[in-house]
Amino acid sequence: MKILAVDTATSSLSVAVMDAGSLCTEITRSTGETHARHLMTLVDTALGLSGMSVTDLDAFAVTIGPGTFTGLRIGLSSIQGMATATSKPIAGINSLDALAAQAAPATRTPGSLVCAMLDARRQEVYGGLFRTGDQTSVPVSEPIVARPASLVDEIREPCLMVGSGALLYQNLLREKLADCFLMAAPIAHTIRGETVARLAMAAFGNNTVPANRILQPLYLRKSDAEINAAQKEVNG
Repeated sequence: MKILAVDTATSSLSVAVMDAGSLCTEITRSTGETHARHLMTLVDTALGLSGMSVTDLDAFAVTIGPGTFTGLRIGLSSIQGMATATSKPIAGINSLDALAAQAAPATRTPGSLVCAMLDARRQEVYGGLFRTGDQTSVPVSEPIVARPASLVDEIREPCLMVGSGALLYQNLLREKLADCFLMAAPIAHTIRGETVARLAMAAFGNNTVPANRILQPLYLRKSDAEINAAQKEVNG
């Protein structure tokens, strides 16, 4: 299977092309610039370096959230458009699942606890808990938006923290978890297109991909604009 995978859920942007389970090309940027400026250029570059065109692809994959509202819209609309235009299937991947999958190899022990955490601003994080399996991680809680201390309040065992939220609040988390606090390797905190592609391949193998190519973003809460508008109404 030839697959193009994209992540636009956070401030980083990653595009990967895989063929038969092997990585052909991966490009990851983290400059803070809007993804709309670079996504399609990186897609074209990744395909070119892989010796492919869009019509050579068998499938697409994209992160559906949680993450930034603008970033998710850019990724979803672009990749869904390409999938529809080429009549190829598309898989939506939870961004927390991707982070947990990247952290899992570092634990080495199946059943270890992983907490994936993305900065959600407003002193909150998007987060979820996972147990490592033989190949990847399995969620043991629903993704939520919460204060970082609240997310880890019930943890009583060693837990590997991963993601931009873990980096931002690492001092608080270290104090909260004490000896249970473990931090993933630096490379694991940025969602990689290759990870999205591999999770998508598993989804295709399990037949859990929507046939209508319509993916719904996982926002978890209202946008900052909606929250600010609601506060203005309350304040008169």
